[in-house]
Amino acid sequence: VSSGYLVVVFVYVTEFTGSKVRTWTSMHVHAAFAIGVMVVALVGYLVRVWWLYQIILTLSTSPFLLYCWTFPETPFFLMAKGRHQEMQELLNTMAQWNGLEPRLK
Repeated sequence: VSSGYLVVVFVYVTEFTGSKVRTWTSMHVHAAFAIGVMVVALVGYLVRVWWLYQIILTLSTSPFLLYCWTFPETPFFLMAKGRHQEMQELLNTMAQWNGLEPRLK
């Protein structure tokens, strides 16, 4: 388990989260990471063969790694790269998910 993923996920989630619930979502990101560390330790305790342990961890995390390429870029990244149309579409989608009307047209 690498803490590098924790930093990336933390930043990604906080960029998509409003300021009112940012603390709550940040705590859940860290709690999920801690649970993941405990699960990895438990699997390591139960599976004593190192290559079987590695196969189990690889097979259980592969779907999540492959799914990462379907995540949208963050609005801040799109704005920094000058991709304003894509940013507006993403913000409209985020507003719809939150039951809000898009403010910018």
